[in-house]
Amino acid sequence: MQKTALLGLLIFIGSTTTCKDAVADAISPHVDGNNQQYSGEPVNAAFFGTGPAAYLTEASQLRFQGAEDTRNGKPEQAMRKLAKAVQLDPGDPDGHLLYARALTAKIKLSPADASTLPLVYKALDEWKMLWHHDADSFEQTEAKNEAKRMTKIAKAIIKQEHVNHGISQEEALATATHRSLQ
Repeated sequence: MQKTALLGLLIFIGSTTTCKDAVADAISPHVDGNNQQYSGEPVNAAFFGTGPAAYLTEASQLRFQGAEDTRNGKPEQAMRKLAKAVQLDPGDPDGHLLYARALTAKIKLSPADASTLPLVYKALDEWKMLWHHDADSFEQTEAKNEAKRMTKIAKAIIKQEHVNHGISQEEALATATHRSLQ
């Protein structure tokens, strides 16, 4: 009796999900990209077709290619592919994880100055989302550690701006952010 009632409840809950929920990973339902625009690249409809299945297939291929690019020391190519993968399938925590790793790899190759600050903030946002919402405890630990590291990098850049220009910390933050947006 209890098994039947539980099964009925699960079927009812499953039938009331929205299309966006159907795309999201059931294990990490709060990883959703926060409706952020990651990529403006169009869907490759000529190859993958149209519709949700096509988006998921293209996103899967892009995640694989992006992970390979990151491993092969090509973080810019990886970032472009993984941003599109996350845009196509924002509910997949693996896409966010791979994107955060690619951003972090790019930061490691970039100078520690104001021009790197937007990239650091973008990586920090991805790592924080994974830290707080990914269901995988190993990935949460990685995300927590990387978020702390990105925070230290951002603070170091702001402090360096403060020292280089002899201005207050607040002005240094504003200057670093302004310069990085140009």
